[in-house]
Amino acid sequence: MGCDIHVEIDLYQNDKWIHLNEWDEKYFNPFPHRNYSIFGFLGNVRNRDGTPYITDNRGLTADREEEIQRACDEIDKAVEEGDIYWGRPDLPYDYLAGYHGISWVLLSELLEYDYSQTFIHKGLNKEMSLKEYLGDGFMEILKDTLNHYSGISAQNIRIFFYFDN
Repeated sequence: MGCDIHVEIDLYQNDKWIHLNEWDEKYFNPFPHRNYSIFGFLGNVRNRDGTPYITDNRGLTADREEEIQRACDEIDKAVEEGDIYWGRPDLPYDYLAGYHGISWVLLSELLEYDYSQTFIHKGLNKEMSLKEYLGDGFMEILKDTLNHYSGISAQNIRIFFYFDN
């Protein structure tokens, strides 16, 4: 059974975080494909190689919790009023049910990270740098993300991610 990543982008503009998802025309997904090396580094998910990871899972931010709760409340209300039917009206809709490794990272954190640090790759029993492990394509992804949101500082780009199996 495989594992996939789901990515949403938040931009900090006008003193608040603006949430973008895949249906927003400004949306850009930096990690659209299954890549366990990246999953291990970002969220310590499927980290069989023993790579260092950028941060422990941070969970939801307060603004995300509020936004998700509002969306769930709206869906629950629509179910109660009979506008939509989930098959089990007694069960509340849960936006993140079944997902794991819920976390986020600022693009600036990814760009400033020390990729020269080394670790012992468990599968190869070989010392290697994170830069070597993640490959040149990873750094290109980060640059592409920054370029896509030109005019927005990397510290104002939040990458929110979670995984499914």
